[in-house]
Amino acid sequence: MRYWDRILNLVRSFLVLALVLQVFSAFAASSEASGKQSYLVKCAKCHKLYAPANYTDEQWESWMAKMRQKAHLTPEEYEQISVYCASLRDKKQVKAA
Repeated sequence: MRYWDRILNLVRSFLVLALVLQVFSAFAASSEASGKQSYLVKCAKCHKLYAPANYTDEQWESWMAKMRQKAHLTPEEYEQISVYCASLRDKKQVKAA
């Protein structure tokens, strides 16, 4: 009987982990969608949209800090836009000169 108790506990643990991962994935997708919406509304209101992957991390962070103040972004909007822009960046980023 102990064998089946261990199997049952293992299955329960697996199901809980799967549920947690599913909730986290849904939250991340929701946050990214909110970031995209904020990026389109707040940033495109004043200028064209720039591709985050075309800039180094330092350049992009500098622009984000400046634009945060100019666009009067709330901390939540700034975080959402940052998460969204990070999702657009990949290993093909430009290298610092």
